[in-house]
Amino acid sequence: MRAARDPRFARRNLNLNVRLALLVMVLCLHAIVFPADAAAATPPVPSQPSASCDAMVNGQCYVSGAFSISAFSSGAHHYKVCRSSDTMGWGGCSFVMTQNTGSTYTVSGSNLPSDGFRRAYYFSACDSANNCTSWGDNPEAYVTMD
Repeated sequence: MRAARDPRFARRNLNLNVRLALLVMVLCLHAIVFPADAAAATPPVPSQPSASCDAMVNGQCYVSGAFSISAFSSGAHHYKVCRSSDTMGWGGCSFVMTQNTGSTYTVSGSNLPSDGFRRAYYFSACDSANNCTSWGDNPEAYVTMD
């Protein structure tokens, strides 16, 4: 009982309370300046990719050689671009052509579809921490080699 009335203990408890209050303030300020979910947020899904087609027939894009493809997502730091294998129908993401590009990518060489076939091309939008949109959520552009 005597220790509870001693002024030295009251001063020590006051100092401890002040330290705890300062620690709580610092932690709150840190949470405001560096929100936890900001690093995990991905940019919005990119727009429908568009290709520089040599011809459009019934809504289908035809090329005879190298072409450029582009898409856009607000807040994207960079993009990944993926293509399918040669197909006559649907094509999923089979091969990532680049891990870090701007909103336009030139498709050439082995990334072109074979004669008479088409390939699907996808963009994935990424932030500066490389948090990217899922390939399955992104729209595709189909391009056929003429």
